[in-house]
Amino acid sequence: MLKFPKPFLVWCVGFAYAAFLALTLQKLLLPLMPSLHAGHGLLQNDAIIFHEYAVKLANKIHANGWSEWKLFPAPGITGNVGVLAALYVFFGPDPVWFIPVNAAAHAAGALMLYLIGPLLWPGNVGRLGGLVAAGLFLLFPSALLWYGQNHKDAFATAGTLIILYAWLRALSKPVTMNGTVKGLALSALGTGLFWSVRPHMLQVCVAAMLVSWVLICLTSVFQKSWGRDWRGCLLAAAMLVLVASAAVMAPKDRDLEVYGGVVGPLKDWSWQRSEAVPGKLDSVLERVSRIRAYFVAYGRSVNAGSMIDADQTPDNLYKAVAYMPRALFVGLFAPFPSDWTDRPTLIRVISALETLVWYLFAPGIAVLATRRPSRGLVAAGVICAALLLVNSYVTPNLGTLYRVRFGVLFFFVLCGALGWAHVVLNILSQTAPKGQNSGGEGKLKEMPEQSGLIGMAASGAVVILLSFAGFLGLFVRDLLLVKNFGMTAQLDAFFAAVMVPMFLAAFLSHPTSDAMTAPFLKTDLRNDPVQRVRLVRSMLTFLFAILVVGGLVLMAGADEVVRLVMRSGDGAQLEEAAAMLRWFIPVLVFSGWAVVGNCVLNALRQSRTAAMAQLAVPVFAITAILFFYDTFGLYAAIYGMLAGMAVNIAWVIWAVGKLKIPLLPGAMHGSPAFDEARRNYRLLALAAFLAAIATPVNYAFAGSLGAGSVSAWALGSKMVMLVTGLANVGIGAVILPYLGGLTSQGRLAQIRSDVFFLLMSGTWISIVCTLTIFGFSEPLVVSLFEGENVAREEAVQLSTILKLGGLQLPFVVATTLILKLAAVSGTSSRAVIATGVGLALNIALNTILVPQSGVVGIATASAIASGLSAAYLALVSGRHCGLTLTEVGMLLGGWIALIGLIVALHYHSMSAVVTSAFTLAVLTAVQWWTWKTREHGEELEI
Repeated sequence: MLKFPKPFLVWCVGFAYAAFLALTLQKLLLPLMPSLHAGHGLLQNDAIIFHEYAVKLANKIHANGWSEWKLFPAPGITGNVGVLAALYVFFGPDPVWFIPVNAAAHAAGALMLYLIGPLLWPGNVGRLGGLVAAGLFLLFPSALLWYGQNHKDAFATAGTLIILYAWLRALSKPVTMNGTVKGLALSALGTGLFWSVRPHMLQVCVAAMLVSWVLICLTSVFQKSWGRDWRGCLLAAAMLVLVASAAVMAPKDRDLEVYGGVVGPLKDWSWQRSEAVPGKLDSVLERVSRIRAYFVAYGRSVNAGSMIDADQTPDNLYKAVAYMPRALFVGLFAPFPSDWTDRPTLIRVISALETLVWYLFAPGIAVLATRRPSRGLVAAGVICAALLLVNSYVTPNLGTLYRVRFGVLFFFVLCGALGWAHVVLNILSQTAPKGQNSGGEGKLKEMPEQSGLIGMAASGAVVILLSFAGFLGLFVRDLLLVKNFGMTAQLDAFFAAVMVPMFLAAFLSHPTSDAMTAPFLKTDLRNDPVQRVRLVRSMLTFLFAILVVGGLVLMAGADEVVRLVMRSGDGAQLEEAAAMLRWFIPVLVFSGWAVVGNCVLNALRQSRTAAMAQLAVPVFAITAILFFYDTFGLYAAIYGMLAGMAVNIAWVIWAVGKLKIPLLPGAMHGSPAFDEARRNYRLLALAAFLAAIATPVNYAFAGSLGAGSVSAWALGSKMVMLVTGLANVGIGAVILPYLGGLTSQGRLAQIRSDVFFLLMSGTWISIVCTLTIFGFSEPLVVSLFEGENVAREEAVQLSTILKLGGLQLPFVVATTLILKLAAVSGTSSRAVIATGVGLALNIALNTILVPQSGVVGIATASAIASGLSAAYLALVSGRHCGLTLTEVGMLLGGWIALIGLIVALHYHSMSAVVTSAFTLAVLTAVQWWTWKTREHGEELEI
């Protein structure tokens, strides 16, 4: 059984993430967007209306007492406003007080998905699928529009998923007294949340639950399992009665969840009664059809831009039934691809990206239905399909539909995630150890249970999610600074000051992790805690001495350094950049603690702890900007980053200390492990230097183009790092220790098979990501950055940089994998040559392209140099990685076909698109067949 986070940890992470983003939206982002901001950190939609109602109700309570309080203050106004008013009474009329309530509800929704997964597919598949679905639920940006405001959707979504979890729990687990109490309590909690904001939708929920319950009972009878299932069916019936009781008590002055509107008389529409069905059913259809007709009429009157099927206003039984399959299809799959780039706005592009993710997960539902059919799947599917159908039928506005369907749609996302989790884990199970060639001295302990690719994938998924949150936080930091300052000389100085210590850390500090991973794992496998502690303390002393010298040199030469980076800057700009640079020197000097500590945590399979600790930096940076920007300006970001770094290091020291390894400097003992790590460090540092020097080189070329160019390149390259950095983090934190462990045990045949599999799967995953970036980068970046301080041309330039950076992703993945294998095997000379080739190409191409294309020329040069360097490294290191020349050729062929597909898409050549796509499909099939049938052949050159 793989290790997965505890449910309470999932909720805590979700709550912290949602609360932080909601606070950022209300207090910083929206005030920078006057066209959207209605005041008080709220959008110009229902949010400001809810706020005004809550303020009025709070004032009445202050004047006349709590007898004035109502959960539903007025027709069309739901329980979120009643709760908001109560908070205003105690804390004052600021919507920020509603954030913890909404964040708790949103986190509860994510937790329910995590818990439902194992009920539909017990074991690792259910846990992994639930974790992925919960992660997407949290990370989808569109949800911020309701949990970051004072809307009701977080309550409705959480209530729906809690009811669903309680329902499935009753049908999937043996019924005990304790389980009965928990099930009824959960059902009551979910029903209360749902009833407080969408009381009349409970009628639909009850009808769907009744159908679901009847199907379950019939299935139990036909399968002759009633003697085992009757207790669960009885508990489900009790839950059904509880929900039905709440539906009966719904307020009588509200129509069927009118979504904030009032259904009145409509022109040119009237319902034609049918005698083919009972009058009550016909009246229900009339009621929901009238609501749809109203919203269609209203959407036309205000020229709503997100209407769908506005010509469909059924006015009789037959038209209503005929439209229902289409309504369900719209509810599941809209917005459709043809609308993804039509009239792009930030919200439209984000919803299109999220829909694309859902499309990628949808085929997994077929896997779940065929490989793990269950009555729970049918029971939950009926309920979610019914709720989705009704919501889609009555809501012809995609913006509203996207909100109200979020919870039930994510049940289907979960089903897809379970199917793909089964596929992935099944594939990874075929990479089981193929024997080992043990060598070396001493008695080695066995590799832990999670040493295979399955354990690595599970750990890697969590690390990448956490790292994505960290990268996103730093991106939000930069976005806030750009929104405040624009792409100006002052911001140029900040980005230049940030870049220099990061550049030095890249080749002085970061290679330490690669250098000491294999020696550390050898001491761990030999159960030698004394040598392990000596290695850690010696490497920390060794690295700290190097970084102190680097910091002192940087302190003395800060003025000269910024002149090299910002060649077109004036005196005041250079002076400010030098001052900021000196403030950032502690980031360099103390980075050794984080690097060595993270290496230990990653090697001992505590990579999630390391990733969580790193979140402190963006959290403190953004918090400092939020609260101290008016006082300190740009320096607020600097102080916040320093505070975050201190918390990060303290967290790492504590986590490593729990493993009985004191993270303190010590004497540099001449132990074999330390000597090996120090030898590895020399070549790795040289390779890292040749790779890292490209960063200041690119900044220098950007600095020669005039004011604003450094900011443009810095921001564009940060967006690229958001993509490529995740790959580097996942490989460094998870795959590096895995390869190091196999190398330490001498399991060379296993390495050969796994490296080919990782190169193959990494390439195709990165190709999908690259195509997504190419298709969505321009509308996303333009809608995100264009504004008062950023012209449209500048935003388009940033999107082009992102496109070219995304093209590097397959090259980065392959290069990083090969270099990590070289690092743990102690053969890094090829890495030095490859990075040297890449640097030379980068400088030469920059010299040619920058005068012609400006900042875009830098991005083009980086992409070409990255591709050629990766091709060179694959060719010269193929035998070292256990690859045949044919296999290397297939890898390069995939890259060439990707470039051809990108060019074809750019020039809208459909024939070339089809040819390139067909080539990629053939290569995928051939690579898969090769991996399945390949023989181990020659041993690796390690």
